[in-house]
Amino acid sequence: MQQLAIPAALSHMEVLAPQIGIRISISGRPLHLNIPRSTLTRPFCKMNSLFLFKIIFMSKPIEGTFPPFFSTYTNKVQEDDVAAAFKNQQELVNTFFDTIPKDKQDFAYAPGKWTLKEMLQHIIDTERIFAYRSLCIARHEKQSLPGFDENEYASNSQAATRSWQSLVAELKLVRKSTEILFDSFSPETLQQPGISNNNPVTVNAIGFITVGHLYHHIEVIRERYLLG
Repeated sequence: MQQLAIPAALSHMEVLAPQIGIRISISGRPLHLNIPRSTLTRPFCKMNSLFLFKIIFMSKPIEGTFPPFFSTYTNKVQEDDVAAAFKNQQELVNTFFDTIPKDKQDFAYAPGKWTLKEMLQHIIDTERIFAYRSLCIARHEKQSLPGFDENEYASNSQAATRSWQSLVAELKLVRKSTEILFDSFSPETLQQPGISNNNPVTVNAIGFITVGHLYHHIEVIRERYLLG
């Protein structure tokens, strides 16, 4: 058994990669890869440490690095790299909301449901909150970051008083800020763990959740607001 140590900022996790015979054990610093000697002879495993580092630190979040209920969002993201996920969603951010018809902007598909203005404000608010959580965890915040009541926030957003154009412009600026923030994170920082709403989560996972959250609401808009 050969052991390769790579610096890490994760706390307690274990991942199995049976297809290449590698066991990744994470228990603080450093990260150790326990690689069977027989595995090292396989052509696939003749890789350098940088490639191994990329596999571990620049991939989709795994079970245990985010609350299970957020899998609804992470499962919607096809990319394996958070930077690529943000980049590939950029065109959607820049164009989709500009195409919403005026007569739909204050529309709610059922009593008690949000209007499209309220939903767009929710998307903006949530992205700001996710970005704040990412920043705090990246800076090694030890306290559990607060949750929020999305319906309470929506009812107090005063979204109805705003123009659609101002909301769309805000979303684009907030997303650009989010992208710049995540671009500033090193691969190790992306794997920094923290606590949000009393649940463990990593910076990387929050990035994927952010991207998936927007995909989720665009699906809802297409299916429930724009049809008919």
